[in-house]
Amino acid sequence: MDYMNVKIRPWGVFQEIIGERELSMEVPENFTISNLLVRLTSSYGKKFGDELFQPSSKNIKPYIKILHNGHGAKLDSKLRDGDVVAIFPPVGGG
Repeated sequence: MDYMNVKIRPWGVFQEIIGERELSMEVPENFTISNLLVRLTSSYGKKFGDELFQPSSKNIKPYIKILHNGHGAKLDSKLRDGDVVAIFPPVGGG
């Protein structure tokens, strides 16, 4: 099986949980964005998953934005070597 590297750019609370502005992760070919989010949850724990997913489901909370190479992401999109996935919590303030 071939592997590739993708970059993850967490923002807000996700950056606080992960502790980095950007991280690289080696994933197998045919890995999807959904697979990546599940792996991040298993790597960074319950708090990460609680912030990302709706309770008792694997559906992402509607106000969480996932970008794939700068564009709105579909969870079933396959990743390619060098791709960048950004995870944004809701933006607040005034």
